[in-house]
Amino acid sequence: LGTPFKRYHIATVWRGEKPHRGRYREFMQCDFDTIGTRSNAADIETLLVIHDLFDIDCRVKWPNDILVDDRKIVGVLSQIEAEADQITFINLGIGMNVNNNPTRSEPKATSIANILGHPVSRKRILATFLDAFEQRIGGKGLGTIIAEWKRHTITLGRRVRIVTTQEEFEGLAKDVDATGALVLELADGSLKTIFHGDCFHQ
Repeated sequence: LGTPFKRYHIATVWRGEKPHRGRYREFMQCDFDTIGTRSNAADIETLLVIHDLFDIDCRVKWPNDILVDDRKIVGVLSQIEAEADQITFINLGIGMNVNNNPTRSEPKATSIANILGHPVSRKRILATFLDAFEQRIGGKGLGTIIAEWKRHTITLGRRVRIVTTQEEFEGLAKDVDATGALVLELADGSLKTIFHGDCFHQ
């Protein structure tokens, strides 16, 4: 299987739970996944696609969310498998609020349709993203990912709380390193490099 491997699927799905306000049993879902690349590249290309197609001002929140006016519009999840110091694969799943209305159950979320006031073509978004992403991974601008991420982030320079499965840290988000890890300045002035966790802006 060549990498990066990209796939997308649009179909009707059903929840195996009791429906309630804002969560319907039947709805249309659009997924696109990439295998064999880094989430920072996916973050940037997703942000640029939304901006270029719809002129929406998006910002990246560490580690993997895209926000519009502090409301979530995209989430990126990654799964990594490694042997010793070598990464075997990286799977990325990108969830984007396109024509849905998440604000009913998630007031801190929004969608492209909510912002524009009308639905948009999901296939157009997918086609544009996949073309741009393929060019990026093929070497076009690959070395500028971290610099672009920094230009578009709203996390750096803010006080944040990071929660991992085992620990919790609070401090000032100073930087991200070459791997995309967050460099946090703690209360005692020391620097802590954090590779993963949930980030809460304060």
